[in-house]
Amino acid sequence: MSETDPNDPLCHDDRLGQAVLRGSIAATLTAAIWAALAIFTKTEMPIAAWAVGVAVGTTMLLTTKQGSLRLGLVSLGLTLFGLVLAKGLIDHFGTLPRYLAEFHDPADARDALRALDWRQRFGLDDLGFFWTVLALFSAWRFGRGKGGG
Repeated sequence: MSETDPNDPLCHDDRLGQAVLRGSIAATLTAAIWAALAIFTKTEMPIAAWAVGVAVGTTMLLTTKQGSLRLGLVSLGLTLFGLVLAKGLIDHFGTLPRYLAEFHDPADARDALRALDWRQRFGLDDLGFFWTVLALFSAWRFGRGKGGG
């Protein structure tokens, strides 16, 4: 939609700013919850990626009351931020300490982590990739206001 389209609910008010703020909070909270669960259970649970996308998209849609292409794209970006944040937290507070405990030498732990394929390191095997794509798609659909139908 263009900047002057009267049907675009985000053109004439400040709800986009509120939606971005609330979507950022939703992305951060769901990423932190996912990371905490993964760290304490020592299982990454790739399905949690989907929760990040749904939480961000739904939060932004509920804030603006009407979806749009712009809102969908912003929610997709915030979901990507949440996924990267969760993976970083899991890697730093979960994977790295486990490797340090196993190898007892930081250099050996770093070498072992570097030897991992990047898909293994960041949980993007086939199932992880599926849930990541579904999270991004869900955020985009919910942000556009088309999540339920």
